[in-house]
Amino acid sequence: MNCRGLFLIPGLWDMHVHLVFGDWFPDAQRISLPLFVANGVTGVRDMGSELDIVQNWRNELKPGG
Repeated sequence: MNCRGLFLIPGLWDMHVHLVFGDWFPDAQRISLPLFVANGVTGVRDMGSELDIVQNWRNELKPGG
């Protein structure tokens, strides 16, 4: 692909997110994660979600996970 005239930035981080809200937002993984990536956010710092749920999401996204 010819990228002449274009630019590239490193992935952005959102340093204060709440990914899991119990039953309040049941499709959080399906909706939130693609929205982050679509807006250039490739890393997030979760500020209090249920750790086991977020770790499971991370493991599912790993190659071979």
